[in-house]
Amino acid sequence: MIEDVPDLPAGIVGLRATGTISREDYETVVAPLVDGAARSRDRLRVLCVLDEGFAGVAPDAIGEDVRLGLRAVRLMAGCAVVTDDERLRTACHIAGALLPYPLRAYPAPERDEAVAWLGGLPVSGFAVEVRPEDGVAVVHLDRPLRAGDVEVLSREIDRWLTTHADLTGLVVVAPVFPGWDSLQALRRHAGFVLRHHRRIERVAVVADGLLPALAPPLAGTLLHPRVRHFRFDEESAAIAWAGAGRTAAARA
Repeated sequence: MIEDVPDLPAGIVGLRATGTISREDYETVVAPLVDGAARSRDRLRVLCVLDEGFAGVAPDAIGEDVRLGLRAVRLMAGCAVVTDDERLRTACHIAGALLPYPLRAYPAPERDEAVAWLGGLPVSGFAVEVRPEDGVAVVHLDRPLRAGDVEVLSREIDRWLTTHADLTGLVVVAPVFPGWDSLQALRRHAGFVLRHHRRIERVAVVADGLLPALAPPLAGTLLHPRVRHFRFDEESAAIAWAGAGRTAAARA
């Protein structure tokens, strides 16, 4: 069964799974949660506690599990799984490298750390700021990139480039690789890269997971900027590295 976890900070939803999860559990607990998030466009931060007696999903509930899971993917800000089953934690670590939202697993004694991590996740969606002190644009993204996001990014970068020769650095911060919400968003993003990459000195990708780590070697062979990967908790180091491009250019 699935039941609520009480006494969590505002903005964090807690679900406790015990025994076998039934189809009724999904229909009465999980489906209303997903429906509410879809209506409000709120980003879900979910604490999932798997008790010692957790026995998995009933066969007749697997279809509902898949259906709701696919709906929830684009609504998630992050999920923390708390379990003492090492095999389940390992499975979560593998899945976390592939999902478009951050997923972490913790043993039961570290539940408070799991809650603190969820509380620190960004839930604003998309934001961009060009720092005047060092010419570094910092983008925060916790959902798939939209076509409108690319327009906002282009507008901010172009405003800077009207009075400066180049952009010292671009730092993209996301818990994991966010992807795009449509083919139109992908096309506009590709167009932005083609138009601007020769006027950007450094790009820092700040995200956890396998795909962000693979991006720099590939991008470095095709694009003008130096590209480097940082873990999600290394945002400050990434901004410092991106801003150092101005110093390096001045010395040259």
